[in-house]
Amino acid sequence: MLGLSPANYNTTYSQYLIDQNKTNDISSSNTRSPALTNWNSISDAYPAITMSHQASLNVDLSGVITSYFLADTSTAVLSIPSFYGYGIGIDSFSQAVIDFISNATDNNATSVIIDLQQNSGGQESLAFEVFRRVC
Repeated sequence: MLGLSPANYNTTYSQYLIDQNKTNDISSSNTRSPALTNWNSISDAYPAITMSHQASLNVDLSGVITSYFLADTSTAVLSIPSFYGYGIGIDSFSQAVIDFISNATDNNATSVIIDLQQNSGGQESLAFEVFRRVC
């Protein structure tokens, strides 16, 4: 509904991204947070075991994509919590989507979910890139 977040909206994660973005605006470009392989350490809404993740997955928004395979339903999930991308994250965004498609095919996925639950927007070009690759 207009102005209301869904019941499962994780305000902690959203605030975390906002705080990280503010920190990155004032911090040195030589400083990077340690690389991640999933968002489970940020929110338990995300599985700890990924099918794939963006090469530059990081809280500084240089990479945001993770994917999961739900074997009991043969469903591949592409999680994109943001379409904001910076630096090497923009370069690895397309590759992460390609990797997802390849892994979903290798796992014989019969369904695909593109999870945008936490997505607060970002660069339209990255959203179009997902649509172009998946459809």
